[in-house]
Amino acid sequence: EEIAKLLTVVIVMRSIRYKYILNGILFGATVGAGFAAFETAGYALNEGLIPGLLQGLIQGGQMDPAMHLGATTMLQVLRIRGIEAPLGHVAWTALAAGAFWRVKLDKPFNPAMLFDTRFLKAFMIPVVMHALWDAPWQLPFSGNQILTGLITWYVVFGLVQQGLRQVKDEQKAHLQTTLANVEASMQPSGIAMA
Repeated sequence: EEIAKLLTVVIVMRSIRYKYILNGILFGATVGAGFAAFETAGYALNEGLIPGLLQGLIQGGQMDPAMHLGATTMLQVLRIRGIEAPLGHVAWTALAAGAFWRVKLDKPFNPAMLFDTRFLKAFMIPVVMHALWDAPWQLPFSGNQILTGLITWYVVFGLVQQGLRQVKDEQKAHLQTTLANVEASMQPSGIAMA
């Protein structure tokens, strides 16, 4: 899933116009949220609505406790997955895409970027976190989800800090260039300013 989500981000946002790490984080979070929504809809149908509807069809379309239980289960699935989504797919894809944009910058996409060690090291974090999230053993009180979500967001916030530094450095460079141009335009020709 992590590879598919990242490739979706890369394909949809392959323009070289977007060169900042923060762009990658935003694009990744958006794709992750969309993926989570579709996956949640599938789980809700499978866990709640479809079994209840099938039971209702078996009993001649009558609203019975099984249908009501199916609808209730579906709503519970929607609530739980809605709460957990920012800890999972949203954060994982934000991290993966931000790490990719850290390598891509303003260059056009090149498949070799996916094999850059700076990207691969960061990309392994969402892959491992997703595996732990889905592990057959679970910590009490949604512990796997909370633990993996906190670890992922810790790394995402670090990547956000790198993105903010990237923007700040570019602003400084632009300001220095502008000041140099202003100074040059204010100098009388042939006279250097001290």
